[in-house]
Amino acid sequence: MLKGLGPDSFELHGRRIDLSLERQAITYVKALGEGHAISADVDLVADTIGLDLDQEQLVQTIAWGDSLKPRALTADYEIRGDSLAFDTPGQQLSEIRAFTGAWVGGKLDTLSRERDWITGDTIVASFARRDSAGTRRATLRQLAAAGSARSYYRIVDEKTNQARVSINYSRGDRITVRMKTSGPRAVDRVKIDGHVDGVHLRPVIPEADTTGSAATPAKGGR
Repeated sequence: MLKGLGPDSFELHGRRIDLSLERQAITYVKALGEGHAISADVDLVADTIGLDLDQEQLVQTIAWGDSLKPRALTADYEIRGDSLAFDTPGQQLSEIRAFTGAWVGGKLDTLSRERDWITGDTIVASFARRDSAGTRRATLRQLAAAGSARSYYRIVDEKTNQARVSINYSRGDRITVRMKTSGPRAVDRVKIDGHVDGVHLRPVIPEADTTGSAATPAKGGR
């Protein structure tokens, strides 16, 4: 195990850990076999994980593998792909790129245990820093999926106290999802380009009985 200290602290686990040095400073760390990297923003597992460091600060993380394909968890998202790249300049998460079979799932629903998701040949997730509960944390700004892109998300009917949910499934050459910049973190706009199709399923709301009739219980006889 290798552990980085300070405000940009991280842990790196693996069956073997290799170090690259330049002028007695660590510039690159690689975990081979059951790699596991933990930082303030991301929890990542993969066959192989490489960390690029500049002046003892983590600036990029790359993960790939076959037997254990990369899978990353943030506070609100799950990211998968044959390879993943995380950019953290200035000790801040700015972008995640997923390649080949890329998949990003949203926050886990507490009732259905499902995630809204987007998938494609490649996905680029862009982040911004936002104040939350008195601390600054990375929050998703945009998702862009390219190449056989598909998305699945549910729309809650707030008027029925979340009792009814619509489902949207879309396909296109490219799907871009922009998030709201203020207020609750929710989807602001979805743009689909190229060959586009999909389906939107809405729950059927039973019509109210307007006849005013009511069943009259039968009277018993002697």
